[in-house]
Amino acid sequence: MLRAADEPRDRSPPRIARGGWLDALRFIVGALIILYHFRDAAPVPLGQLHPVFERGYLLTDFFIIDSGYVLARIYGDRLAAGKVSLQAYSRQRLLRVIPAHLLVSLILVAIVGGATLAGPAPSNPQWFDWSQLPAQVLLVQSYGVPGGQGWNAPTWTLSALIGCYLLLPWICRLLWRWPPVLVVAGPMWRWRSARAWRLLRWPAGSQIRLI
Repeated sequence: MLRAADEPRDRSPPRIARGGWLDALRFIVGALIILYHFRDAAPVPLGQLHPVFERGYLLTDFFIIDSGYVLARIYGDRLAAGKVSLQAYSRQRLLRVIPAHLLVSLILVAIVGGATLAGPAPSNPQWFDWSQLPAQVLLVQSYGVPGGQGWNAPTWTLSALIGCYLLLPWICRLLWRWPPVLVVAGPMWRWRSARAWRLLRWPAGSQIRLI
C-alpha cells in the first residue's frame, strides 16, 4: 500500500466554475466601465475628484484579461487537445454576446427614432449619425470597418471580445505546446524589443528626457 506521501500528485490547478469571485470581479469592473462613460455627465465631473476616473482603459484591459483567464481555465486543456467542437464553442460564445447586444441596440434606435419623430432633436446629434450605426450593430468596428462612432460606442469592446473568443482555440493549441517559461518570457521579450525600438527612433533629446 502506498503512503499518502508516495501517491502521485496532480499538479494541475483545480478547475473553476462560473459564478465565482472572478465573475464577481468582472461584474464590478463592468459597472465601473459604465460609470466611466458617464463621468462627464455627473454633477461634478468625476475626473475632478480623482485622475483615476480618466483611465477607463485600465478597466477594459482588466475585464478582457479576466475573461481570457476564466475561459482559458475552463476550456484551455480541452481546446488544446481538440476535445471541444469549435462550432459548438463558437456558437456558445456568440450567443452570450450578440442577442443582448442586438436587443440593446434595437431599444436605443427605437428611443432615438421615436423621439426624433415626436419632435425634439437629440441634444448631441453628432452622437446619433445613422451612417455610423451598421458597423456598430454588426460588431465589426474594431476591425477597420468604418463606423461605430456615437450611439452605443462602448460596444467596440464587444467587437474586440468576439475576436478574442474566436481566436482562443488556436491560441490554446499553440501555447499549450510551449514550456510555461516561454509563454511568460515571449511577451516580455517582445515588449522590451518594442520599447528599445521606440527609443532608437526618437531624437536623442527625447531619449535623455525619457531616461
